[in-house]
Amino acid sequence: MGKMVPRLGLLDWMKSPSAERGLRFLGEDGTWQTLSFTDLAARAGGTADHLRRNYGLRRNDVVILLHHTGPEFVASFFGTLAAGGTPSPLAPPAAFSDTAQWVEHAAHAIGAARARYVITDPQFAALARQATARSGGQCEVMEPSGICIDPAALEAAAPADLAILQFTSGSRGAVRGVRVSWENIETNLEMIKRWIVVDSIGATWLPMYHDMGLVGCMILPVVYQMNNGLMRPDQFIQDPKGWLAEYGRHGAEVMAMPNFGFDYVVRRITPESLHGMDFSQLKVIVTGAERVRQSSLNAFYRLLGPHGLRWEALQPAYGLAEATLAATGVPFGESPRAVAVPAGSERMGFPLEIRAVAKSLQEVLPEVAPGSSWHVSCGRPLTGNSLTIIDDHGASLPEAHVGEIVLRGPTVARGYSGDQSHTSTRFEGGSLYTGDAGFLHDGELYVLGRIGDMLQVRGRNIYVEEVESMLSQHGLLNTPRSMVVAGFHSDLPTVLVLSQSRIDADKAEQAAHSVSKIVGTGVHVCVRRVPPNSIKVTSSGKPRRRVTWQLVTTREVDSEPIACITPGTPCLKEK
Repeated sequence: MGKMVPRLGLLDWMKSPSAERGLRFLGEDGTWQTLSFTDLAARAGGTADHLRRNYGLRRNDVVILLHHTGPEFVASFFGTLAAGGTPSPLAPPAAFSDTAQWVEHAAHAIGAARARYVITDPQFAALARQATARSGGQCEVMEPSGICIDPAALEAAAPADLAILQFTSGSRGAVRGVRVSWENIETNLEMIKRWIVVDSIGATWLPMYHDMGLVGCMILPVVYQMNNGLMRPDQFIQDPKGWLAEYGRHGAEVMAMPNFGFDYVVRRITPESLHGMDFSQLKVIVTGAERVRQSSLNAFYRLLGPHGLRWEALQPAYGLAEATLAATGVPFGESPRAVAVPAGSERMGFPLEIRAVAKSLQEVLPEVAPGSSWHVSCGRPLTGNSLTIIDDHGASLPEAHVGEIVLRGPTVARGYSGDQSHTSTRFEGGSLYTGDAGFLHDGELYVLGRIGDMLQVRGRNIYVEEVESMLSQHGLLNTPRSMVVAGFHSDLPTVLVLSQSRIDADKAEQAAHSVSKIVGTGVHVCVRRVPPNSIKVTSSGKPRRRVTWQLVTTREVDSEPIACITPGTPCLKEK
């Protein structure tokens, strides 16, 4: 699936770090600070010495990393590894709606990890101490030493059993620590490097506490000593054009972001503002972490296509923290495919009618296969991985049948830290049962959505991601301030379209009727206005549908019905 790539150890780069290549970090003043890999190795060496000499870190101690995206995070991550510990990144307080919620989250993570230390930026130290006290464990809070030591001068430390304790986003249930081994991460890095082919990255705004940002946008370029730029998510939100200019004006080659990133860029960037930019050097656009929407990719291409962006640059992928990061991907230089199936026909365990196959998203047109749902390919398994689709009884299904995605390979993690119950994603016999629904066609994976979020009505499966995709395509859903949730309310199958933004009554009526056509009769459909902060997402921006459903249906948050469809049935009856 790509050129030959050497497998490198996580710490090999520290033995001969490049003085010519390195990472750039975006500062508060909008300028970039460049640190060579020689500089970063010395900072990591200083952190390793600080942890062992001043704090007595022992092999296998877990160190929580609480930093903004910056040099300190890189130094703390690799310094912990070099000292014989296991790093565990934690989302900073800014990723949560209030500090009390963050303290609760952090205390849970510290306790679940049995962490010995938290290494933190000074501005987070007081909150970190609150969280450690609440966790009930013996955990010490420290700040970076700021010293630099040549790694060659360090006394060698035996590596920890785990390379990373990576906490999940929480979109698949409770937040859990994924136990990632050295083999897991080093193998996945080799797979990804072979897959994306190129020798430099670009600029990333993805958070370092999320697997896509951590593994794909920080660890990969450091281990393979590839130039890359890092900025905080809020810096991207404030100035998406500045981030985009790294590609359009400075020739960055690799871009990676989830689907909502494409929507945000299209919403914030005008075609006129791209004057003079050239995206012909942009070779790879990796998208994953959530369902890939054909309409989002098309809109992004329409914006950047006139300035040199090629369809072949788009590389949709499928992955999750439990598989370290990447599991499948569209090969380098190939256009992502899409297939059309009858709308609403995606039933677990049943065959699909493939009405049309588009070899490029350019071929996905309204007049092609009317009345169909289009699904975008996430490519084939990366070299070394394999996957199967199974039914409810665990039996393997042939191609073009809907079932649960099961992964197997050297990147499947070593399980969860602590309680593994009450999760739809599970490790059994070396396989990863993802809890995601999908199907194979011509060897390529098509992901439908979370099995736990779908609604089963009279043998049909209603995927809320599919409903969201349809609404977004027709301009009826304003992500990320909107969400579709589904379940049974008062024994009635119900689909709720929630919006924190003002919504026009006519548009709400149109949305309700559009959803009703997809879900069929007998399903209660309601478009509702909810207050700000009622739509819950994870620290990495993924929807928390079960939590949001509970808040609305139990009336813990107020909601106002705008348009409802199910004659004779009240909309979320009063208690």
